[in-house]
Amino acid sequence: LSLQLTLTVTVIDTNNCSAIVNAAVDLWQCNSVGVYSHFETSVVSTTTYLRGIQLTNTNGQVTFYTNYPGYYSGRATHIHVKVRFGGEETSSGSIYYWGGQTSHTGQIFFNDSYTTLVQAVTPYSTNQASRTLNSVDRAYTQQDGVDSLLTLAYVDEATAATTATSAPQKSGPSLVAPAAVTVEIVVTIHHTFSHTDKLIF
Repeated sequence: LSLQLTLTVTVIDTNNCSAIVNAAVDLWQCNSVGVYSHFETSVVSTTTYLRGIQLTNTNGQVTFYTNYPGYYSGRATHIHVKVRFGGEETSSGSIYYWGGQTSHTGQIFFNDSYTTLVQAVTPYSTNQASRTLNSVDRAYTQQDGVDSLLTLAYVDEATAATTATSAPQKSGPSLVAPAAVTVEIVVTIHHTFSHTDKLIF
């Protein structure tokens, strides 16, 4: 049972600081032991867990209910994020988004102290990969990863907030889970080509 994470992403237009409606926010991450869906073995799999795409609402927001990610050798703990707009949504059992332009491609990082606490909990503690800290992660150090750090707090099933100073504990059938987190992504939408902007928190 992985630790649940509620992640709200807000997409803002840098031209006028207004919320961007119907932007496609695409998130993907590895599981508690560092494995991505669709790449579980040397043969590409058809699984799609911990991958999702949503369109922003009138407030420019989407909310993902996901898990605290694990890590794999050579990379610090992170979640991938891509923002697109101007495309078209289609659905055949799943949401697909075609066309448009990419306005943001980046990664969301976690404070190493949080990951240390999470690693004390099963199934994260079963991860056999060598852990990479933010300070030596190439993407973190070369792409201003400090600007992409999440601030988390733990909450129990009664949503009583506590500080993240001790390892999450089992409480009945549920694990203590990170609280809702809000991420604000600032993008410029007047360009006609793909580009990357920094995450702003």
